[in-house]
Amino acid sequence: EMTTDQIARFRSADALRAAILEFHAAWRRSIGEAISTNRTHVEANGRKVKELIEAQSKKADSPAEARLSQEITTAFADYLSRVSESLDTPRVTPEGTASRAAEQGVETGLERLLALSEKLTADNRATAERFVTDANAALTRLQRFLFVALLCLLISGIAIVVLVYRRTISPLRGNLAESLAIIDRQEKLASLGVFAAGIAHEVRNPLT
Repeated sequence: EMTTDQIARFRSADALRAAILEFHAAWRRSIGEAISTNRTHVEANGRKVKELIEAQSKKADSPAEARLSQEITTAFADYLSRVSESLDTPRVTPEGTASRAAEQGVETGLERLLALSEKLTADNRATAERFVTDANAALTRLQRFLFVALLCLLISGIAIVVLVYRRTISPLRGNLAESLAIIDRQEKLASLGVFAAGIAHEVRNPLT
C-alpha cells in the first residue's frame, strides 16, 4: 500500500513550507525595488506555492483535510495580496509608515501560513503514524497466520505419516513377521526330519 504518491504526500507539508519561505525570501529581496527580474522571480515563486497548495487540496481524503487545504488557500490568497500591495508601495515615503504597515501585514500573513503548514505537517505525521500502525498490525496478523499455517502443516504431515504407516508399513511388517515364523517352523521341521532319519539309521543297523 505504500505508494510513491503516499510518500510524496507525507512530505508535501515540508515542501510547501520550504516554498513559502523561499517566496518570502524573494519578496524580501524585492521590496522597494523596481527591477522587473526581481518581481518576476517573486511571481514565479508565488505560482510554485500556489501549485503546491492546489496539489495538496486534490489529495485531501477527509473533510478535515479539505477544510485545512481551504484555509491554506485562503491564507495564501490574503498573503499574496499583501505581498503585491507591499511591492507596489514605495519603500521611501515621508515617514515610511505605509511601507512598514504593508511589510507588517506580509509578516502577519506569513505567520498565519506557517502556522497552517505546521498543522498540515502534524496531520501528515499523524497519517503516517496511522499507516505504520496499520502496517505493523497487518504484519502481526500475517506472522500469526504463518505460524498457524506451519503448525497445521506439521500436524498434517504427522497425520499423513501415521496414515501411511497404518495402511502400508504396518501390514508389511505383519506379513514379514508371519513369513519369519513360517521359515522358523520349516527349519525346525527340517531339523526334526534329519534327526529322525539319523535315529532310523542307527536303529536299522543293529537290526540288520
